[in-house]
Amino acid sequence: MAIEISIAETTSAIKKSSKWKAPRIDGIANFWIKHPTVLPKDLTNAYNICIENPEEYPNWLTTGITYLVPKTEESANPKNYRPITCLPTMYKILTSILSARCYSHLVNYNLLPSEQRGCRKGSYGCKDQLLINKAILEDMKT
Repeated sequence: MAIEISIAETTSAIKKSSKWKAPRIDGIANFWIKHPTVLPKDLTNAYNICIENPEEYPNWLTTGITYLVPKTEESANPKNYRPITCLPTMYKILTSILSARCYSHLVNYNLLPSEQRGCRKGSYGCKDQLLINKAILEDMKT
């Protein structure tokens, strides 16, 4: 089954990206990707080639730099760090396209249970669930 990405999907993913994020290992800031009008077509073609021939994608596409960010002031213990990996801008655009496609499939086929609000667009997820739980508990007490 072929998964062909459209130019509209690429353009949409580029528009959603933040302009002033720091450039990743590819050295490309989102600001420069948002302006050219030719780029979405060429980028879409490159993504489709990567999907058709995954063994031929460039290694830099999935290479990131990992930083260890301390969770607490106690930096002697390794468990107090969390890894953050900065991936290339091109990889982030591709995963944004695939994520949007997966989400629309889940919504179109009504596969997201109403209880799972954390991954629904426009939902506050955890906050919604906590407020619902609070209302239920208060109702039970009365």
